[in-house]
Amino acid sequence: MWRGCALRFSTLALALAAAPVLPAGRAAQLPQGGGAVHLVCDPALEWSVWWQHNRHRLLARRRAPSTLSEADVAERILPALQRVLLAADERSADLAIAAMFALAEAGRDLPDLRLVDALRPRLAARPQEVGEAAVLALAVGGRSGARQPEACELLMAIARDDEVGRAAVGAPAVRERTRAFATYGLGLVAAGTADIDLRQQVFATLRALLEDDALESREIRVGAIHGLGLLRFGDDATERARLVEVLGVLRRYYLRPLGADHEIIQAHCPAAIARLLGRGDPLAAGYRALLALDLRGDGQPPRAGNLIARSAALALGRLCRPIVDADYSQLLFERLRAANDEVTRCYSALALGEIGGAPNRANLLAALSEVEGPTKCWCALALGVLSSEPFRAAPGDGERPVPDAAIGKALAAELEVAHAPALVGVLALASGLGRHVDAAPRLRQLLVAHSIQPELAGHLCLALALMNDRDAIDDMRGVMAQSRRAPILYESAALALSRLGDDRLTDRLLDDFTGAGGALARVAVTTTVLGDHGDRRAVAPLQEFLLRGGRNQLERAFAAAALGRLAARDPLPWNGAIAAGVNLSAAVATLTDTANGVLDYR
Repeated sequence: MWRGCALRFSTLALALAAAPVLPAGRAAQLPQGGGAVHLVCDPALEWSVWWQHNRHRLLARRRAPSTLSEADVAERILPALQRVLLAADERSADLAIAAMFALAEAGRDLPDLRLVDALRPRLAARPQEVGEAAVLALAVGGRSGARQPEACELLMAIARDDEVGRAAVGAPAVRERTRAFATYGLGLVAAGTADIDLRQQVFATLRALLEDDALESREIRVGAIHGLGLLRFGDDATERARLVEVLGVLRRYYLRPLGADHEIIQAHCPAAIARLLGRGDPLAAGYRALLALDLRGDGQPPRAGNLIARSAALALGRLCRPIVDADYSQLLFERLRAANDEVTRCYSALALGEIGGAPNRANLLAALSEVEGPTKCWCALALGVLSSEPFRAAPGDGERPVPDAAIGKALAAELEVAHAPALVGVLALASGLGRHVDAAPRLRQLLVAHSIQPELAGHLCLALALMNDRDAIDDMRGVMAQSRRAPILYESAALALSRLGDDRLTDRLLDDFTGAGGALARVAVTTTVLGDHGDRRAVAPLQEFLLRGGRNQLERAFAAAALGRLAARDPLPWNGAIAAGVNLSAAVATLTDTANGVLDYR
């Protein structure tokens, strides 16, 4: 759980660490009410798992008014991180990993050393997770524009396991996991480059891996699929032809009759196709029809399980348009009501929310009042996603959209009778996403009443922050002060206060960080929020803590990670593009295992 946690220490991992271990096949019952909702053992049914991987784009993070200057980055952050990285050895693997990712997120060459040269020696480092992290850090740095051709050449050699790649990692063969991380990384770099030839080389490498019948690794194949899905193309004839070629590779692999054991790999093709096309591309029509067949269960070849249908539902949510593609929305609604597989029902509900439009809105409102169990939670989440779209799309200085009154009323009615924490939490977040401010007084009451339930109280804090409810600031400060032993709630309350622009937050976080006294979980979430908050006042204390030594390596690693987030060019996590639309029920270890996958890095 704790290895390499400087970057992989997520709220989900905290939740799993704190949760009781349940016997296989058993579920812990929670209080009933407002629909029978229970804690299920299948993570694919937990809406909160999806939320953790997708919340950043929905929360629309805001930075504090006092942000960093380039001088802060160049003169303070980069030199400190470089010094730590150069001094790190096998006994300080976590610190090395944190420093590499921090430098990569900053996306800049160092004052006297190129980023790619700072990371290259770590490819051969031990233990293994340091080398794996170096591969991903190369990609993250390349995504930001730092030495893309050189980063790509290294990543391609490592992914191919050729002579250059083996020399880079200092081994007679490149390990499977390292190769898999290189395939994800190639997609990340290619997504950020305008170099057509470089993208073509990445495509050729990933295609060869996916189509190599002698390759037995599901990890590498899944990485190659996601890498292909991250490629970006322009509108001219040459670029369109290359898009068609990439889509053809994914389609052919998706339709190969490979048997049940390969469906966990093929289930990633729909997400990759949806990323490449989006809703408006004329090429999307054929793929909508193809995916609809698998969602109905009529596709060829026949599928042995439910993984493909689940992926098809999610991909249709990202490919369909509200009115023009009404037939596919109706299919999703039918699957929501009648699919034998509960995960397919849940994913179909989410897809309707992603598509939006008046008919889907009406169908989701009807389903919310009719369905029970986890599907009810996902219907609420879908309504939140649907009603949040106008607010996410609106320009910051434009006319404010008007909240959807019918959705707000339906969510409020469900909140009045809901008792199960999972349902209350998602109804609160859906209300926040739709900016249904009339629900704020009720949410404040619930926050006070449930302040000892970390996950639920955290969702309530974020919901109130989405509503810009400044009347909740004092309550959130109180919750944060009382939750030093509940890191999940501490992080959510702090993130909510950050979004509300609390002028006391930086000082509170710094006090808690320096006074944590070995409470590693609190150090982790404190530095996470300091990095995301974006206040330059945090630079000097974090830099001093990082460089002075003392306390343990993990605490210094968290300080390094926070400095990286402060200096990051992109306000959103680098792995968000991979998380979007992914079928987590088909996850392989290098994608996510809640600790060591691509999606588990912070």
